[in-house]
Amino acid sequence: MAPTCLYLDTNIFIYAFETKTERHLAAWRLLTAVEQGAVVGVTSELTLAELLVRPLREGNHELAD
Repeated sequence: MAPTCLYLDTNIFIYAFETKTERHLAAWRLLTAVEQGAVVGVTSELTLAELLVRPLREGNHELAD
């Protein structure tokens, strides 16, 4: 049986890298499942574009990288 394929919206990455809320832990669990091959995660180039807006506007090049 093939693993489940999930579309990862921009919010998953924002929750994982930029917040410390309940959603932060859930996002990290999902990304860990992708990394371990339990599920397949897909996204688009739009996700990257959306993720870069705030860090670049604020001059946070470390987060943008």
